[in-house]
Amino acid sequence: VTFRRKKGEYYAKYEFGTALTPDSDQMIRLGTVAMLRLLVRCGSFRACYAHLSRAAALRRKVADPRGFAGLEIEDTGYDSFLSLVRACREDGWVLDEAALDRPLFPAVDEATGNFLFTESCQVRRMCRRLIETGARIGMNKHKVGAWSLRKDACEQPAAAGDCEVAARV
Repeated sequence: VTFRRKKGEYYAKYEFGTALTPDSDQMIRLGTVAMLRLLVRCGSFRACYAHLSRAAALRRKVADPRGFAGLEIEDTGYDSFLSLVRACREDGWVLDEAALDRPLFPAVDEATGNFLFTESCQVRRMCRRLIETGARIGMNKHKVGAWSLRKDACEQPAAAGDCEVAARV
């Protein structure tokens, strides 16, 4: 996703190719990239099925109640993820009808790693993992949470005198 941000204009243009990085001054803007990548891997866009004569077979695979491991390029009829993403962009990022009834953030089967579209990702599980990760890297487990990540990401640019970047995090 490419952003050429101006005041009052947040998302100017979508283009894949920008890698997700932990850079604090990129975190907010790259959230959109992460969301689009998740939706592509889940086969959520109409364009994922456009090159298929048997789109129903892929829809059945995605909807398997045992879970879905993620979209494989071979299943789509495109020659690469780049061409698939280009098609999604040209189609206006329109969701497939089947995706409208699925959770935006699907649960993940911890044993298989498959997406489970029968339920949403549980916030408590994510928060517990965040706290455990913070404790493993030396943070006090009673003082770590989602706000800690944002606060820590702001401190370094602010300390370096780059208040504009710190305020955007």
